[in-house]
Amino acid sequence: MSRKSVLYFAVVAMLFLGLFFGCSGKRGEIKIGALLPLTGDIKNYGELVKNGMDFAVEEINSGDGVDGDNLKIVYADSQGTPEAATKVVFDLINKEKVPVIIGGVASSVSLAVAPICENNKVVLLSPASSSPKLTGIGEYFFRIYPSDTLEGYTMANRIINYQFKNGKQYFDKVVVVASKTDYAEGVKIEFVKEYRRRKGVTLDVINYEPKNPEFDQVVKRVFASMKSEDAVAIFIAGYYSDTAEFLLELRKAKRFDPQAMKVFASAGAYTPEFRTKAAPYFIPNGLNKYSLVFPVICNIRPDSPEPLISNFAKKFYAKYKTYPDSYAAHGYDAVKLIADVIARRGTMPRDIQYGISMTKDWQGASGVITFDENHDVTKYPIMYAYDGKDIFLFDPDYMTKREDYYEVEVWK
Repeated sequence: MSRKSVLYFAVVAMLFLGLFFGCSGKRGEIKIGALLPLTGDIKNYGELVKNGMDFAVEEINSGDGVDGDNLKIVYADSQGTPEAATKVVFDLINKEKVPVIIGGVASSVSLAVAPICENNKVVLLSPASSSPKLTGIGEYFFRIYPSDTLEGYTMANRIINYQFKNGKQYFDKVVVVASKTDYAEGVKIEFVKEYRRRKGVTLDVINYEPKNPEFDQVVKRVFASMKSEDAVAIFIAGYYSDTAEFLLELRKAKRFDPQAMKVFASAGAYTPEFRTKAAPYFIPNGLNKYSLVFPVICNIRPDSPEPLISNFAKKFYAKYKTYPDSYAAHGYDAVKLIADVIARRGTMPRDIQYGISMTKDWQGASGVITFDENHDVTKYPIMYAYDGKDIFLFDPDYMTKREDYYEVEVWK
């Protein structure tokens, strides 16, 4: 066989092998990290976010993947504490060598690990941290969840403008109860500032230790501050477990009048677990007597006019048998946004950082996402109320018209 013939057959063989393996369907893998509270006091929030993230990965990999490759998330357990988070984040950075990490959930965790990610030039995208201290904290930090500045502002406005009767404004006096956490502190500061700016009177601001809240003493102080006031709002900023315990202790008090003393809570209060833990507070339920008003960043409805949101709600329900909440939606969006940026710009951290920073009018399940110069987003919460049975859109007539809210099992 001539030398020319040997070269010919060698080229043909190489082309055949290339076509064979190229068409075999075998994909590569793109790895990203996630830092979530999978154990600990706030693990429920981590589970909600993770459900949304896993659902996004399933959608991506069952389709075209990320530029033809599968997406894999390596999870690390922050336990919801800065101490644990600052240890395991190094595994993601040095051992797994991920270019981007989704996390944290608690603001205290994000505040602790953001400088570490910044020093290592690894992108950190939070799906749930809201402390104002995170605004502009670094070049590599982003969040798709809005700052407490917007939540505190909205809550103050809705409470002081709750309703009018005979020209008299109701709830221009408030007692504030807040957990000593970065999340609750951020909401509390912004709330008090805006409430006072609108000429509202804060009768007392009570801070409690999340590990040992002593709500019996907190409730005594709440009523001591009220004196003879006839219409007072109570606003509690904290996580769902704290809020439930506070409500149960409040219900025991003989002076508590649910009509004259309306209870409001921060966005962290309402989860599926809250409904179970706080159930005794709302009995008899469904009568709008004992209720809780709280903000929601996004309402994921299967009848949404936005196809992406309605499809997400329906498909998520088909898998998990419950409609997605705000935390699941933000987890889903974090993964989808990163996948979109990597597909367009590649897997280098600097390219991902630049791609996220340039994101404008990106439609996600949690709403439209545009990052400002501080890497924050603007999303104003929607107000709802829960009475132990149903959830209603909060309006000045207080629950006279029901609007479907698909986070609750009753709306199916």
